[in-house]
Amino acid sequence: MPIAFLGTVKFSPDITLHNALYVPSFNINLIFVSKLTADNTIDLFFLHTKCILQDLSKWRTIGLAETESGLYHLHKPPDHSTECLPFRPLIKSCIVATDLWHLRLGHIPTSKINLLNKIDPSITFTGKSICNICPLAKKKRLPFPLSMHTSIQAFQLIHIDIWGPFSVTSYSGHQFFFTIVDDYSRFSWLFLMKSKSETRGLLSNFLIYVHTQFNTSIKTIQTDNGQEFNMPTFYQDHGIIHQTTCVETPEQNGRVERKYQHLLNVARSLMFQTKLPLTYWTDCILTSTHIINRTPSLTLQNQTPYHILFNKPPTYNYFRVFGCLCFASTLTHNRGKFQPRATKCIFLGYPPHIKVYKVLDLTTCKTFVSRNVIFHESIFPSIPNTVHTPLVFPDFPWFFDSFPCKSSQPTPSYSIPPAPLPLQTSAPPTSTLIQNDISQLRRSARTTHPPHYLQQYYCGTMAQIPSADPIPSNYSIPGKPHSLFSFLSTSQLSLQHRAFTFSISLVFEPKTYKQASSIPYWQKAMTNEIIALEQNQTWDLVLLPQNKSVIGCKWVYKVKFQADGKVERYKARLVAKGYTQQEGIDFFDTYFPVAKMTTVRVFLTIVAVNNWHLHQLDVDNAFLHGDLHEEVYMPLPLVTPLPMILAFANSKRASMA
Repeated sequence: MPIAFLGTVKFSPDITLHNALYVPSFNINLIFVSKLTADNTIDLFFLHTKCILQDLSKWRTIGLAETESGLYHLHKPPDHSTECLPFRPLIKSCIVATDLWHLRLGHIPTSKINLLNKIDPSITFTGKSICNICPLAKKKRLPFPLSMHTSIQAFQLIHIDIWGPFSVTSYSGHQFFFTIVDDYSRFSWLFLMKSKSETRGLLSNFLIYVHTQFNTSIKTIQTDNGQEFNMPTFYQDHGIIHQTTCVETPEQNGRVERKYQHLLNVARSLMFQTKLPLTYWTDCILTSTHIINRTPSLTLQNQTPYHILFNKPPTYNYFRVFGCLCFASTLTHNRGKFQPRATKCIFLGYPPHIKVYKVLDLTTCKTFVSRNVIFHESIFPSIPNTVHTPLVFPDFPWFFDSFPCKSSQPTPSYSIPPAPLPLQTSAPPTSTLIQNDISQLRRSARTTHPPHYLQQYYCGTMAQIPSADPIPSNYSIPGKPHSLFSFLSTSQLSLQHRAFTFSISLVFEPKTYKQASSIPYWQKAMTNEIIALEQNQTWDLVLLPQNKSVIGCKWVYKVKFQADGKVERYKARLVAKGYTQQEGIDFFDTYFPVAKMTTVRVFLTIVAVNNWHLHQLDVDNAFLHGDLHEEVYMPLPLVTPLPMILAFANSKRASMA
């Protein structure tokens, strides 16, 4: 029965009931004896047909109840004019409950209800009820207390995070940077990255660097929940405790988040004071890291992170203004007597572990390092309106306050930029210079031969052939001047193999169901596949249970050819999109039963020795003979006429894409 509201009912000056429930559909008032004695200082004496209500404080009778229909009917004392407590006066004396005023006033807080009570005493609040609507409408995030954790030594705890991707790719192709902050010294290491897949290699190299340079090991790593940090086996092998933050709670990794704010503030200042394009943001962020590591911090009692980590004060005599004009000496190699001894550059930062400066040549727009540099720190030149060419000096595999990172590719060697050409009064166009450089390239006259391991193969089809086969009319594609047939030739193939090659190229294999549904033989292939799946009892048509996810399906089409190039059959296979599943949650093992080639060779050898006849047998839909132990729910394929809204497939045997 619905309850209208909760309130207080006052029967008389001596009898009051709190938290009474008002039910409009009730025709009588029901009172619990326990509730009556709990809210009032009275005692009840039960006789054969009566019940007397006695006031314990005044020792007088305040009520009398008589039995009617198995219940005690309460009457007023004899000195009252009415015999029975009427129904309507009880309703009028009922005070409106706090919950109702809370609802009327739009779920206002308790403090405001107390203020309204001073204006209107009928608006009361007890604070005993719980509102289920207020948390849904007003719930705020709990405040974060000030962290009192303090590391007692370096590398006891490090905070790491990845920033990016930035909307502007740097001139060296980087979009991310990987930051490591030591909790004890607040020293920062910053690594540029082109993709997040480089995280594991950088972290592994950093562990080796810490062990070699500081003779210690990292105890704990604090990260967010990014998948690039999900390496439980790696942490277990190195004995590292991996602490993660809650979802959407970067405040729990506040050390590195605040470090990002500091780094970007300094990097923006460096960028705004220069005239560099935004593609040079990586040099700004690396230089800001170098500067911050040598800047005193209030958190460290006005000491620098460099001093705390390396136990020696940093030097500042080599510091220069970022982005200022400088002149770097050219090398004597291939430099004439009347050629410039220096080139005009822009200062870009401090390479680590080497006493040089990184500069950008304004003539060639190439970066290199040099120690023979003269600075003009009040002049900030701009880069000429030219395209930035690939770096002769690669963007250093070191990073500020970091170390060389291991790489699977060979490390490029540094080369010194050639001396600039003599000054000319009229510079030739850029295109003319490029064409002249190409025309002057020397080509070797030595006869080339294919490698020895390719002597048993025909390798002439991929070379450019002067007299290639004429392009067939069926393959003429307008708007494509570089046809594949200008580089491929089938003149060395037999007639059967040539016919086989062209027949394969001419047959169309649909990529989507929409393409295949309009072709009769592909419709028949899909129908045969559905019949085979139903005959093998691959699935059961069920309704999707609650808290279950659906894996999609798709059609894969393949044309099977005979040895002479004729079409043998059209194969349509229905596969489930298994790549949407997660290992360890939806499945545990991934395998496909195949025969080893060693077994096939042994079998063929036995057949040849005994002169046996060999027949090939193709088992149609062989994969359906395996059992799938996990529950997999898949929607019905498009070819079936059944409704797809309520029907789902619980696959017993399925092919996963």
